[in-house]
Amino acid sequence: MIINGIIYSQNSDRTGVNRKIDSLSNILKTAKHDITRINCYLETGYYYENTDINKALEYYNMAENLAQKNIPGFSDALKKDSAFYKIIKSNKAIVPFLYLAEKSLRYKGIIYYYSGNFTMAMIKYHESLKISEQLENKIEISKCLTNIGLILFDQGNYKQALENFQKNLEMNRAIQDKSGIGSCLNIIGNIYVKQKNYASALNYYEESIKINESLHDKSQISASYSNIGVIYRNLKDYTKAILYYRKALEIDKELGDNNGISICLDNIGYVYCLMKDYNKAIEYSLKSLEIAEKIGAKENIRYAYGKLSEYYAFLKDHRKAYEYLLKYSAIKDSIYNTESSRQLHEMEVKYQTEKKQQEITILNKDKELQKTEIARKEAETKKQRIIILFVVCGLILVVVFSVFLFRLYLQKKKANVIIARKNESLEIAYEEIKQQKEEITAQRDEIESQRNEIIIQRDLVTHQKEEIEIIHEELTDSIHYAERIQKAVLPDLKEILRPKFQASSPKTQDPLEFWAWNSCLPAGKVEFEAFILFRPKDIVSGDFYFVEQRRNWLLVAVADCTGHGVPGAFMSMLGISFLQEIIAKDEIQTASHVLDELRNYIIYSLQQKGVPGEQKDGMDMAFVAINLSPQTTQVLPGSEPSETCEVFSVQYAGANNPVYIVETGHVPSLREIRPDKMPVAIHENMQPFTNHVINLQKGNTIYLMSDGYADQFGGPKGKKFYEKTLKEMLLVNSNLSMEEQKEILDKTLEKWKNVYGEKYEQTDDITVLGIKV
Repeated sequence: MIINGIIYSQNSDRTGVNRKIDSLSNILKTAKHDITRINCYLETGYYYENTDINKALEYYNMAENLAQKNIPGFSDALKKDSAFYKIIKSNKAIVPFLYLAEKSLRYKGIIYYYSGNFTMAMIKYHESLKISEQLENKIEISKCLTNIGLILFDQGNYKQALENFQKNLEMNRAIQDKSGIGSCLNIIGNIYVKQKNYASALNYYEESIKINESLHDKSQISASYSNIGVIYRNLKDYTKAILYYRKALEIDKELGDNNGISICLDNIGYVYCLMKDYNKAIEYSLKSLEIAEKIGAKENIRYAYGKLSEYYAFLKDHRKAYEYLLKYSAIKDSIYNTESSRQLHEMEVKYQTEKKQQEITILNKDKELQKTEIARKEAETKKQRIIILFVVCGLILVVVFSVFLFRLYLQKKKANVIIARKNESLEIAYEEIKQQKEEITAQRDEIESQRNEIIIQRDLVTHQKEEIEIIHEELTDSIHYAERIQKAVLPDLKEILRPKFQASSPKTQDPLEFWAWNSCLPAGKVEFEAFILFRPKDIVSGDFYFVEQRRNWLLVAVADCTGHGVPGAFMSMLGISFLQEIIAKDEIQTASHVLDELRNYIIYSLQQKGVPGEQKDGMDMAFVAINLSPQTTQVLPGSEPSETCEVFSVQYAGANNPVYIVETGHVPSLREIRPDKMPVAIHENMQPFTNHVINLQKGNTIYLMSDGYADQFGGPKGKKFYEKTLKEMLLVNSNLSMEEQKEILDKTLEKWKNVYGEKYEQTDDITVLGIKV
């Protein structure tokens, strides 16, 4: 059973409930205003909500009836939104009663929901939503949408429910309603659990817990703990499932939340059933049923009847199993009948239709008003145009006549002067035209010269562009060729990790002599399952991985060289070459000895002196050597004394890069072995690398990686993925095949880089290598 945790009521301490109810009764006796009385009814109903839901419904009815008395035409207002709008506009004094009425209706819907009467719950939610929309009360709108979405969720319509809660989450974030955000995150997690997307569900639950811890909302925290218990139950990690259920149970007991206590007890009983402890399962389910019958929570009663029928059937007590099955069928039919589902659907359609009809009516009225206004303005404009036209025409006639008389006077006065100066003007004009012609000729010659020069420069630029394109193409081809060379040098995991013959133990027990031992005879096969996630940032990579078998040892390494692209690729080629040469030497006996020798090779080859300002190129590396011969056998924890498990000796040395080991068992666990904090290169404090010796059982998985995956930026806040999240993902998915683990790592990385339409560039080369014995 998944705990939704959506009751939007006060987050108060429920201890001393009787004392609080007595106090509210005293306030009711002396209250002089209806608003005070309604608030007392609502708060009293809240305190009865988890102890006696019938009593709670009684007080919510009194609150609704008193609010309606103070709102003229309230019943008609619920049917027609337009009437509702007129009431609000005409009488501001009733607005406080409208706020109280919408709360009363929604609280009644919650009680009907607890009672399993989804039809009445949907009616009350929609009535409350109509009032909230008229008041533009975004917080109450969000709460109503959440309650409606939960009914869709309970009916199995997960797709529509998820869309509803995603929109609701955005609304709550816009209005900064932390309580609403926490509830939406919790419910979205529940939907992902139903869709078996447990990783996403865990992320939403954890975010919800953080928000509700800041609000001190213990009820919501309890719901999240219980839902996390469901995830671990589905993953068959029953110990963790019971742990989280008990955390939720403790909080519910502290709050006096009988409904939550009933659900937690039922969940714990179901886990004991899965563990085949049927007597324990019956014990917890009977406790859950007792509380559910006491508070009248039909949904909880239905779950308890169904589970008890199953448990008694497992114990082969068929009489009791049949008895509880009949009870389960009877109460299920009363809650989920065909007529109820049809009514829910009709109410949702009716609400949407009324809302659209209201919008159409408002639009039509707006169009009519616009048409009337436009006609009136057109008439006024036409009249004004006529008046302006007459005035303008009169002014034009006066101006034209005046100009005509003035021009006649000037022409007569200046006629002689014009004629006298005409010849002189013509001569001057001739000289000016002659001079302009010469200037134009000079400008034309200059323009022609500039045009020729531009053509020459254009041809030069075109030639240079073509040369640059050729150089770029040759350079790109060279890098792609280098990529093929690098890929050819990297090992083929399928070829190297095909089933190996494990050798009989050598005469000596000194682990340092295993590498130098040459007379190994086949004694059986060691099977390895592995994956490699190798994603260079550029065409070629500064990361590389190394897998080789040397006599009786499987040698594995993952390295992160300084830089990426072509410089990093050069370093990776040097690293692979040096490792091949080093492991061929018989005097190299341990994993730490390999890193010490590799550091000497790099310092010598790059001529590193340790002087200030010197380029400190090198690499970070995790190096592992797995002995293919079992060293000891031991009894598996929790097994019969005759059962044994082969244990392989593993050596590990690390330069800034750790190694993770996931150990199998009833509860898988992840062990991290930390590296030395120095690179394989010149360093301020160069000490010999530490050689760790580890026992690796069959079925264990070992992971080596560079820091590229954990340092990748992305997600909804544009932050790093972080090592903690990566380790949790490896542990959760450790029971899957290696190919499936690789696919999950790959898809999670892509989703992290591409979120909410924003694409983040890959920040570094990425390499993750996993090997399961």
